[in-house]
Order: sequence, then C-alpha cells, then structure tokens
Amino acid sequence: MVPFLMSVSFVLGIVIASVLWKGEFTRLNKPKRTKGERYPFRRGERLMSEQEQAMYQTIQREMGNGNLLFPKVRLTEVVDLPKSVDRRDFLMNLVGSKSLDFVICDEQKLTPIIGIQLPKRNDADVDLIAEVMDSAGMPFLVLPNKRAFEPGELNELIRETVRRRRRAAPAATEPVVEE
Repeated sequence: MVPFLMSVSFVLGIVIASVLWKGEFTRLNKPKRTKGERYPFRRGERLMSEQEQAMYQTIQREMGNGNLLFPKVRLTEVVDLPKSVDRRDFLMNLVGSKSLDFVICDEQKLTPIIGIQLPKRNDADVDLIAEVMDSAGMPFLVLPNKRAFEPGELNELIRETVRRRRRAAPAATEPVVEE
C-alpha cells in the first residue's frame, strides 16, 4: 500500500509541477503589451528631496560662472572602464546602480569637475563611490552633515577638494611614464 501511495504522490507532484510550469511559461511568453495598451507609469512628485533641493540651490549659488550643476548623475556617466579590463561586466554591474547626488561640470565641454555626495546612512555605498572616483582620478566630496553653510564655505570646500585631487596621483586615464 505504501509503494502505491508513494507512486500516486509522485505522479500527482509531477502533474502539479507541470501545470504550474505551464502557467509560468505562458505568462513569460505573453506579448510585452497589447496594441494601444498604456504603461502604468505616472509622473513622480519630485526629482529631489527637500534636503537635496536645498543643497542644490546652495551649490548653484556658490559655484561661480563657467560651470553647470547636475543632480542625480549615475556614476557610470562620470567614470568609465576600458573594454579590455578584466571582469569589466562585474565591475560595471557593481557601480551601475550607484549615483552621485551632484556633479559640477565645465560649462563648455561638460567635463565632470567634481562629484558631490550628501551624507548618507549607507556608508558602504559612499565608500565604494569614493574608491571608484579616486581610481578614476576624480575629485569627490562628501559634504559634512550640516544644516547650513556660511557664505563662501561650501565654495571653499569644493575648491579645496579639487586642488587636493590635482596634487594627488595622476588620474587613471592619464599616461604614466615609467623611467
């Protein structure tokens, strides 16, 4: 009797699994959308949080002429990996979802000058971004956790960060001449 029940249970399990598989399979093979069907997206309420917007306006006021300020820039738009790098896909996936809160760019060429990050709870993300920016030779500033900056204070922080980076080791994109 026990072997019979085991056989029936086995067959019943296969039937149930195949029905579930068939349902899953047909769901995967459905057309992406029918003609005339609209996507269910709607416009977001805000591009930036209140804190981000306040800091955007502060940086905008202090950064001076000849530069443009961009919010929420994907890290992969600021740094690049040569196609020949080992584990390129892994590295691009590692940083692909990361973004900088702000990037200041040269107004003429739109060349990134510095990446700026607000203080975050997730230090691991900030540490990863800092390592990537450093390896690319890009200045990176994590702003102090302050409600307000004195006039000129933020501008000086940005300028000092850029100066320090220029005095540091050359960027990864610059040729290194070995003697």
